[in-house]
Amino acid sequence: MLVDSSAWVHHFRAPDPLIEAMLARMLVRGHPDVVGELAMGRNPEASICRDAVLDLPSVDLVERSMVRALITHHGMNGQGIGWVDAGLIAACLQSSYPVAIYTHDRAMIRVARSVGVTTIDLSPPG
Repeated sequence: MLVDSSAWVHHFRAPDPLIEAMLARMLVRGHPDVVGELAMGRNPEASICRDAVLDLPSVDLVERSMVRALITHHGMNGQGIGWVDAGLIAACLQSSYPVAIYTHDRAMIRVARSVGVTTIDLSPPG
């Protein structure tokens, strides 16, 4: 499971039972861009969040040209996701083993699912 920044932020504010369970089973993967986003936070916990994710096994990075090609091929521009989100989706698609994304971002869920990436979303609809 690849946890995006939105889910990590929620987890560090109030522990998320799914993240806790997946961490205990060593099934959570990190990504350098998520580490970077967390490091940009202003809260005092930003460095703790960053370091926790930095210590996780990471999914493979995708060449930036491949991310651009994915964005173009699937018409991801203007769909409410950013560059980092597109890179996470690309990493899941490129992985040699199944990787789902855990996010609280509705646009990320919609776009990821539209290209065949499994998402985990436990937030109430709305």
